[in-house]
Amino acid sequence: MIKTLLRTTALMPVLIIALHASTITIVAPNSKTTIPGTADNLAPFGDADWTYQWAFKASQFATVPIGSTITAVGFRQSSIDSTAPDVPFTLPNWNLQLSSTPKAIGSLATQFLSNIGADVVTVYSGPLTVPAGGFVGGGSPSNPFFLITLTTPYTYLGGNLLTTLRKQGAGPKLWVDAANVNGIGDTVASGTFTATSGAAHFFNYPITEYVFSTPSAVPEPSTCALLGSGLLGFVALTLRRRR
Repeated sequence: MIKTLLRTTALMPVLIIALHASTITIVAPNSKTTIPGTADNLAPFGDADWTYQWAFKASQFATVPIGSTITAVGFRQSSIDSTAPDVPFTLPNWNLQLSSTPKAIGSLATQFLSNIGADVVTVYSGPLTVPAGGFVGGGSPSNPFFLITLTTPYTYLGGNLLTTLRKQGAGPKLWVDAANVNGIGDTVASGTFTATSGAAHFFNYPITEYVFSTPSAVPEPSTCALLGSGLLGFVALTLRRRR
């Protein structure tokens, strides 16, 4: 009987689980997913150099499974500024970091480094080109998001999410949609690319779309076929043993 079990086990395939990613899109603050904000912001693309941090409360990502990765971020043009740039432009340095933050919303420090968690990842660094038509203005109820694919994903492990942007160079005077909902977000800003500190608690942050990739364990069809053939082999060996 033991020999039969050993021979049978040898024929049984190892069940390999393939990870198939599903996508979850979160707009923060959630209340502005399909509603334009009541403010605007120049920091991500327009105006001059900026070092800009904004944080969102963990409650905005309540539907995101822990361990999901952020693969893209997006911004949309402010409904207040309905004229979209019709030509491409390139910013020479557009450096973005994602991390947790040890600070509570409403309590970000004026020192940028003090707000950055130990899990910080530089998700994009280098020139950023915005193509013609990248931003579309004048939409209703809100303008579409322009997505930026990250070169390195960030794994979200829960808690408040901090985005740190260091932008050098100026594109067209492009205003992105922003909000000032107290208790949901927080900001620290400086008009210098290499700034170490800035002014805190403006409560005027860009409405941001985060694209999460969430792996889910699903057996591949080939794995199911192997498992089925293994079970058939087990049945055949059992019948042979009985005979």
